[in-house]
Amino acid sequence: MTAQLRWILATLCADDTAWLGVQLSVWGRARAQHGVDVAAVVVAEGTHTFRGTPRPLTVDAWAQALAQSRRPEDRMAQSMLGHMVRVTWTGPVSSRDAWSNERAQRNALGKGVAHVMRTRALSPEESWAVCLVDVDEVVRPESLPKALPRAQAVACPFFYYSLRWRHAVRWRGPVLVPGRVWASRAVESWRNMRNILPEAIGVEGVHASYFMSPADIRRKLQSFSHQEFNRPPFTDVKNIAACIREGRDLFGRRSVQLQEDAGAWRRLAWLVPWIRAFGLAHVVQSPAMPARKKDTRAIDHAPPSLSSATASCQERGRHSIELAPWPTRSCTSASSSS
Repeated sequence: MTAQLRWILATLCADDTAWLGVQLSVWGRARAQHGVDVAAVVVAEGTHTFRGTPRPLTVDAWAQALAQSRRPEDRMAQSMLGHMVRVTWTGPVSSRDAWSNERAQRNALGKGVAHVMRTRALSPEESWAVCLVDVDEVVRPESLPKALPRAQAVACPFFYYSLRWRHAVRWRGPVLVPGRVWASRAVESWRNMRNILPEAIGVEGVHASYFMSPADIRRKLQSFSHQEFNRPPFTDVKNIAACIREGRDLFGRRSVQLQEDAGAWRRLAWLVPWIRAFGLAHVVQSPAMPARKKDTRAIDHAPPSLSSATASCQERGRHSIELAPWPTRSCTSASSSS
């Protein structure tokens, strides 16, 4: 009988810790209720944006707040904190090339997976695999294959701004990689293969792009890799708000055709409760989706100021703090070694 696959979730995370909470909740529920074997959740966070500007480290402070929460809806995410391995990418490798910085930070995930292999005694021959995602690409863990003979890509429904607007084309983003071949390529190389790998049949997932307020979208445009869009009218908050309201592409691309999807929240019942739990309901609301009273106890997902976070980072020496009773493990990746 083939042994059940042990999964390592590997993802980048910047200021979108709310989506990290969604990821932990989805995987925690799959582990508790469906017996999905989760070896670790590896999270790479950078000291700089892809553009190369300094940014505060936010994951540890957010995880500490999550660990101390008493909200029932946080329990699944809390159950996964002991599985987290945070990799701090001490970039940038370039002050001009955002793509080089993104590649280096994603490759830093390899350091975290190697750490898991050492500490969990995972050998390449064992039955384990990596689910490589961006933090806003959520795979439904209980739909993952029981065996993975070769690397595959997951084709997801592609939503813009909220569950109201769905792209006509499915998004191939998450990549599933067998442990025996994981180290044969750099992490970024696996990511770049997502459009040529065979599709993982039956695996469910969602790509939630720009599920943010207009102001947050503007901040993202100012720091992400596509710096050709870091200019008006793309960064104009009024224009962004109009695009969200009318279901138009931010960048006016004819290839991006958005369709209104009033029933998505029903089909994605495995995901919607966690979106609401982590403060994202206000950007996920569709006309047909029943509203819920705002929970004033919700964790604050806003990043701390740069000055306070930098001081905290220096005090901790860029190592993650211990979270009782859910400690995290940490390792550091310098940009030169990525």
